[in-house]
Order: sequence, then C-alpha cells, then structure tokens
Amino acid sequence: MFSDLRVVINMLTSIQDVPPAPPGTRIAYSRGEFQFGELRVPSGSGLHPVAIVIHGGYWRARYDLTETRHLCQAVTRHGLATWSLESRRIGNPGGGRPGTLDEVRTGAARLEKIAAERSLDLKRVVATGHPREDTWCFGWRNRARLR
Repeated sequence: MFSDLRVVINMLTSIQDVPPAPPGTRIAYSRGEFQFGELRVPSGSGLHPVAIVIHGGYWRARYDLTETRHLCQAVTRHGLATWSLESRRIGNPGGGRPGTLDEVRTGAARLEKIAAERSLDLKRVVATGHPREDTWCFGWRNRARLR
C-alpha cells in the first residue's frame, strides 16, 4: 500500500518543476508586450486543423503561456496546429476584465490573417484552456466569426 502511495506522490510533479518546452513561432496579434501568440504547425502538406490554447494562469500575471508549451507540442505532434495565446493578466497594466477577454478574441481573430500562409484550416478550429479558461473558450466560440 505505501509503495503505491509513493508512486502517486512521485507522479505529482508540478509543471513548474519540468523544464519548459521550446517556444513556437511568435506572432503578434496587437502591439502590446503580452499581445502575441505562439504558433506550431505540424509537418506535412495540406490544411491543418487548429487548436486555440488559452493558458490563463488563473488570470494572474505570474503565469504565462510557457506552462502550456508541452501541451501544444504534443497536440501538434498529433496533427493539429496550435495557436497559444498570451494576453495581459491581473497584475499587468490593462489586464483583467474586460481587457484580457478582448485580447483573447483579438488573438483568435488573428488566425484569419495568417491562415493561408500557414496552411491552417479555419473550418476545423477548437478552443481549449487550462486551468480556468473554459469560460474564455465558451465565450470566444459564441462571439467569434471562426466556426
């Protein structure tokens, strides 16, 4: 029983203890310091479906998209492009509501301008987030022109 508990405890390593994955291609969606996304596109020809990844970090400035790079890397290995959005958060000037939500929408809309040159299929787009970004994902989907 105790050996099983030890295995579980060893599995509970914080993502902050794991070396970060390399960044994707950084593309600005606006002019601000935190208004950019990291794009990863799978190898191979044809149009690629896209996962918009919204890291959130509980909306706090101390967390950034670095913590979702492993997720983005894995998703891209499985054939989806990833567009991981950075935005101002609480603790950054202009961060929080409504600024952060507006930036997520602006960042998602940026895909329309880069889709053709990056072989992105905007008819197959999903949004995902962690740890509390489900509200952003649903809000974005309800307002976005991308379907």
